Amino acid sequence: METLLQDQTTFKRIYDDPTISDEDRLIRLLLRLEKEGFITNEEYNMVKSIDSRPARLYGLPKLHKAKEKYPLRPVTSAIKTVGYGLGKMLTNRLSHLRTSPYGVNDSFDFLNKIKSSKNVDKRMVSFDVELPRTKQCSKYKRRIHFQTLLRTAPSDTHFTFNNNMYVQINRVEIGAPLAPVIADIFMAHPETTLMDRLIQLGLCEWYR
Repeated sequence: METLLQDQTTFKRIYDDPTISDEDRLIRLLLRLEKEGFITNEEYNMVKSIDSRPARLYGLPKLHKAKEKYPLRPVTSAIKTVGYGLGKMLTNRLSHLRTSPYGVNDSFDFLNKIKSSKNVDKRMVSFDVELPRTKQCSKYKRRIHFQTLLRTAPSDTHFTFNNNMYVQINRVEIGAPLAPVIADIFMAHPETTLMDRLIQLGLCEWYR
């Protein structure tokens, strides 16, 4: 994990804990948005953070990469962080955009689809998806309040590891409440615009 954290294009070490200032800034933003009617009182109470703490970083071994000695995938535990409630609220608002005919519920669902596949002689390929922060949900680009919240949710997640504090600077963290819904919306674009072309090129099945 220490080696991963040395990647300065992804992680940045910080020396002052911004939790209190981030919490205060978020509450002031929420009060303004509630006053303007953009969020409800129920949403305000869901998002409002009290006694927040930094996220915790841990590593999950990539068991399918034995030849690379099982490298670790960095994951943050975001519970009780400043942006945790905000991520949950935005997930609720965006959930209607997550529908996809290519989605699988879990690894068991994926396994069942593979077992019933007629393309057993084909090659299976997997892809990693990295989610940029600056292009999230262009559908709401003109809605300045929503855009502000979308930028705030991932940017306020700093984390600790071995008594040091860091921020992730160029991707949405794995473990953030908003990460799955952003991934689904992000992947929906190539699925709707490129799928016919991919099928022409020989794609037999696509799941995510």
